[in-house]
Amino acid sequence: MQHDLSRPLAIVAGAARPALTVVAALVRGTGCATLGVSLAIGAVHAQGGSPPRGPLPRIPLCAGLTITTAISQANGDYESIKTVRAVTARDVRLTYSSEGMVMEMLDAAPRLQRVNVRRTIARADLDTASLYLQQYSAFTPELVPGTTALGTSSAVLRSLKLRGRADLGIFIPFSGHAVLDRGEHPNVYDNAMVATLHRVGGSPVVVPVIVDNRPVDLPAIRVAGDFFGDSTELYFLDDLSNPITLRFRFGIGAITQGDADLSNPLLGKVKAGDDRDVLRVVKISTRCEGGTSASGGASPGNAPPPAGGAGSDELARMEQALLTTGKVEVYQVFFGFNSDTLREESTPTLHTIAAVLARHPDWTLRVDGHTDNIAGDTYNLTLSRRRAASVKRALVTKHAVQESRLRTDGFGEGRPLDTNETVEGRARNRRVELVRITP
Repeated sequence: MQHDLSRPLAIVAGAARPALTVVAALVRGTGCATLGVSLAIGAVHAQGGSPPRGPLPRIPLCAGLTITTAISQANGDYESIKTVRAVTARDVRLTYSSEGMVMEMLDAAPRLQRVNVRRTIARADLDTASLYLQQYSAFTPELVPGTTALGTSSAVLRSLKLRGRADLGIFIPFSGHAVLDRGEHPNVYDNAMVATLHRVGGSPVVVPVIVDNRPVDLPAIRVAGDFFGDSTELYFLDDLSNPITLRFRFGIGAITQGDADLSNPLLGKVKAGDDRDVLRVVKISTRCEGGTSASGGASPGNAPPPAGGAGSDELARMEQALLTTGKVEVYQVFFGFNSDTLREESTPTLHTIAAVLARHPDWTLRVDGHTDNIAGDTYNLTLSRRRAASVKRALVTKHAVQESRLRTDGFGEGRPLDTNETVEGRARNRRVELVRITP
């Protein structure tokens, strides 16, 4: 079972409410699931209409759209990745991937949990559905009619913007396989909790996110409501064509001292007054393979950068940065939890790096690894070097780059770009950089 939140929900004593599940890394601070860089979201600006830091990009619903969420664990962080694989006139198909250490009630020790789930959303539900199935679970069918998955529907967002309120359902976790037939139990819809959400403020707020390798302030509609006594707030992208969830807090301040006392002492960070569940989008990649958008068909999710379209845009940005400044921060290189193994979602970025090198046969690049500070200096230094070496190895063995054109180094936690006190800041510090070596 997995959802795209920091802690799962559960039914307790017959009422829908969150249950505390503790999450941990086997080695303190080694739960960096990505070496890509992320901009800290921090606090969303309270004043509506705050000026953005750059031209606002469109976030298209297209094959190749990748949404990365940073999730804080007690002794390290991990990131979940949602990737749109295909968009047709009938439906949208996506995959969800995460790796993190979990420790549930009956576990004797923390264990690694890998989750890979496919979801399909009907296009009609993207327009009108009032149920938001934020859970990503193998216990549910791939297609659940009447639900969305990346955010809310156009109809719900429109009601929030025009009327200031809308009914929305979210889901508690599934402890076993659930059917679609409402006449049988348990069925999927038994786990839905519905509440009336109210818009907070009259103007959009802004949420800073890294989009296509640059920091931008995305406009968001902030809403709040109460689900069975748990105060909740969500931030939806202010775009009727793709209202994805940018932030989510469920059970605000709801962790009690009793919850904290019951948590495993190895984990440490759970304390009274914490929120039960938190979602923070830190990175978005809008690579639309083949130039595909929500109005057309799609190509495979791991295709090489096309001759035109968003893949070429990414190549041009990387190339220009290396030409003008001699280095570029790479945002979409992902690793397994506490490992130097590259995850599948890294493939498009590796294609792009290889394409840049093919366009400049005289270039030599150094791959630099960086981490956050949630571990000892020596461990972080070693991890950063291992991951940089893994990138080089993949480029040489799978992308036809000559080994002599690549060098590697690692700096551990020694060159932070942001604070290590927040999940967003740590996500930004975990990164890989490419540096052009001049003769």
